[in-house]
Amino acid sequence: MILLLDPIEIWQWLRDRNRERVLSQPRVTGLELRRWSDGAITNAFDRLGARTGSQLAGGEVFELTSGFHFLVNQGFTSLRSRSVTNSRTLVDTWEALRGETLTDGETDTVMLTLGLHGTDARLEKCVWEVLRLREPLNGRSVLTETSFDLATEVLEGSDKQWFEENAVHVREWVQAMGLAHPSDSRKDNSMVVPALVQDVVNAKGG
Repeated sequence: MILLLDPIEIWQWLRDRNRERVLSQPRVTGLELRRWSDGAITNAFDRLGARTGSQLAGGEVFELTSGFHFLVNQGFTSLRSRSVTNSRTLVDTWEALRGETLTDGETDTVMLTLGLHGTDARLEKCVWEVLRLREPLNGRSVLTETSFDLATEVLEGSDKQWFEENAVHVREWVQAMGLAHPSDSRKDNSMVVPALVQDVVNAKGG
């Protein structure tokens, strides 16, 4: 039996007191579905027969999509009927898709897909504050301990108390949803925010 969890169910699962006991069972395996990597996109181009320029194109598509499945898959679905040998000529498909995600009509849909809308209202509010407080570091945007500390100061009343009680789970949920991933340096406990998430937050005034 395979169970797939949506954003709300992931939040409930992360807070479930029985989670560790369930995952410790030898017959249970927990898998985290990760975003596409540039190498995986390159391999997909190769399987399409578009081997020429596939490595460079794979990197470009990864930069455009941040590896999120809904964008990468949508592009490959639209290419199934095309017969092309040079992968570089296909990158414009994802450039168009990326542009559409940031239009007024599509941003809300992307937020739903990312879990930033339509989940738990309090969770959304707290995650939004944390993402707004990301910091620039070496050309990337990261969530640091300071981001979480400042979010605690920005939030008020019951929201502040709730966040203080659930900050660990919020961090786990952000990572499980692919809204950020651990940085290369494990020392500072920081997480890198993908470019697509940054752009969506910016588009919504964050």
